[in-house]
Amino acid sequence: MTGEAHDPSGRPGAATAIGERTGGARAAGAAGTLEGTGLTRVALGPGAFAYLGEHGMPNAVTVEGRDGVLVIDSLFTPRHATQLMGLLRATTDKPVVALVNTHFHGDHTLGNAAIPTDRVIAHRSVRERLSTGGAAYRELLCCVRPDLAPEIGELEFVLPTELVDDALDLDLGGLSVEIRHAGRHAHTAGDLTVYLPHLDVLVASDLVFNGILPVARDADLDGWLAVLAQLRASFQGAVLVPGHGPIGGPELLARQEAVLRTVIDAVSRHRGSRAAARAAALEEVGSLAHAGERIDAYLDLILSSEAN
Repeated sequence: MTGEAHDPSGRPGAATAIGERTGGARAAGAAGTLEGTGLTRVALGPGAFAYLGEHGMPNAVTVEGRDGVLVIDSLFTPRHATQLMGLLRATTDKPVVALVNTHFHGDHTLGNAAIPTDRVIAHRSVRERLSTGGAAYRELLCCVRPDLAPEIGELEFVLPTELVDDALDLDLGGLSVEIRHAGRHAHTAGDLTVYLPHLDVLVASDLVFNGILPVARDADLDGWLAVLAQLRASFQGAVLVPGHGPIGGPELLARQEAVLRTVIDAVSRHRGSRAAARAAALEEVGSLAHAGERIDAYLDLILSSEAN
């Protein structure tokens, strides 16, 4: 990691092929890194920053109002969240007034303990999932990320304290943010988006991955496609922050939809042979990061759905 933030200043002039990773959105100012964190801080506008993880690690966002700071997602471990707080403290000393967990996945929630606030906002299903499946979920995460197993193997989940079923407008003092549930099961059952109307920025979290094949083990692919279509129709702003990968614009919604449809079509054409279906899907999206290790979850979802 060089520590240099990409410059999200110019929008792409043409559609980008599946698998090409882009960062086409306007920048609003300062950028910087904290050595050794693997995070790059990119200004979204006055008092608002995205923190982009390297090598497909998750992104986070902070938004500063008169009364304090909102943190959106806490990253994979308390260590990562502490690094995030170090970058935040280089820009403001205002208190963190709330944390939003955009969904239950551990790379967005396991850092909760290191974010200094008692107000943790999430969809109801996030609390249900983390409170009922703790041990089994930790075991799964340790298998997915064995390098982090020493940090997460015995980690206690910090659960949401404020539950969103549909919508919440959060006043940070002088500005508000709009927290919305996706409306149906998509990437997970509890996906939240956060819209910053004063900057026309959408934090889409894991509804959108840029240059990376999304994790799909907890997804409803039909629901995910429907949500992406709704967001494409409603969001025409300049900047979209994905859950993983570089910042872009609204074109990332169409690109994510195309990736999902491409995988579904490739698998469906070869439904008689799992091996052929897998090969066909990877032929289409194999250039996306992590495609080889994640494609089987798509096969499980698509083939089981067609069998029923």
